[in-house]
Amino acid sequence: MERQLGKMEQGIVFVDDFSSLIIVVAIRLVNGPPPEVLQQALAMQQKRHPLLRVQIERKKARLYFQEPEQVPPIPLQLSERQDEHQWRTETEAEINRKLDSAAAPLMRVRYLYSAGHDAPSEIIFACHHTIMDAASGISFCHELLSLCGAMCAGRTVEGRESLSLVPPADKLYPPAFQGIGRLWRTAAFMLRQIGGEISYRRRLGNGRRPALHPAVHTRILPVQIPPDVTERFAKRARREGVTLNSALIAAELMAVNKYLYQDQTIPLRGIAFADLRPHLKPPVSPENLGAYFSMLQYTILMSGQRTLWELAREVHQEIYRITKHGDKFITPLLTKPLFQMMAKQNEFRTGTAGLSYASVSGLERSYGPIQLAGLHGFIPNNFLGPEYSIFARLLFDQVWLDVFYMEEDMNRQIAQTIADEICRLIEVTSQ
Repeated sequence: MERQLGKMEQGIVFVDDFSSLIIVVAIRLVNGPPPEVLQQALAMQQKRHPLLRVQIERKKARLYFQEPEQVPPIPLQLSERQDEHQWRTETEAEINRKLDSAAAPLMRVRYLYSAGHDAPSEIIFACHHTIMDAASGISFCHELLSLCGAMCAGRTVEGRESLSLVPPADKLYPPAFQGIGRLWRTAAFMLRQIGGEISYRRRLGNGRRPALHPAVHTRILPVQIPPDVTERFAKRARREGVTLNSALIAAELMAVNKYLYQDQTIPLRGIAFADLRPHLKPPVSPENLGAYFSMLQYTILMSGQRTLWELAREVHQEIYRITKHGDKFITPLLTKPLFQMMAKQNEFRTGTAGLSYASVSGLERSYGPIQLAGLHGFIPNNFLGPEYSIFARLLFDQVWLDVFYMEEDMNRQIAQTIADEICRLIEVTSQ
């Protein structure tokens, strides 16, 4: 089995070559499955998903997913769970440990297990970003827990039908973004980017820019918004005519501007993410592993006088404007050359604040005797990425915010202060 990597996948590999780019997920459980059950479930998933059996091969400057003749099982490291804080320490260790993309499989798993009734456990897995995005990561977790829950409940579990290897996103673009249409739209996109860059630099002037660091170490900070506050904030967002995603981005921008930029009147760049799966021809189901997403860059003029809902409306309109042009299909085509230019120039980063919002409606509270207590997701940061990044989702009637940042950018106290301000803004503006 072999497939050449698409444009976005190539960009991910480029970044991973000099700074690890993996996805790390922590599944927090009560009554977690016995280790042998987890191992059996992982084996069944590896058999079903082709991207869990590949490595990345380099042939004459081209990159391929390649399945070796002998595929090793997904590595599973078992540890006895010590305390409530251990999962954070182990998750940070996984984030900052590179994964060898030249050796299959492109995933490793660590299980912090404690036996006994109502005992907590955590499954922490890391995988190369080319084989998983937010949508497929959530689907993977649901499938894994479903298998484990069924086996723990004593039901006979048969392996599901093996999936086919799906083409990369850029091979499945709508007709308007193929052939000559793609060339024309790419040229128009680049002209808009040049104009936007000129405007950004003129407005920024001598203002503060995100610092660049040759060596990086990612830290994590999980945050939860209480269900009652979440409900009020979501209702207020609907009344204001914006998405919950835009409202959360506004809160992040305000907090970051306050504590990193002293509430200056300054243009700040942010990064949002678009799920391409529903828009491809044919659409790609979340059950298929892979990287089917797009990175969207926007610029917002910030000041200490702006209100959250005013800002949220502008963010909402800006993201709508970007997606209306079809930029979500063009940016993956240019991701690798963009990162190559940024790495060579060593002058600027993609943004100040990044937020990825994902729907997790498919997850359940219980899988047989196994109870899902929480789900967290992180990626390593690097000197090309935003200063302050968040993976946000609505799970079990509350907003979960997983913050990740570089210790070279800020210490934990500053990161916590920004997170506290985000929570405060959400609460006071939800009325």
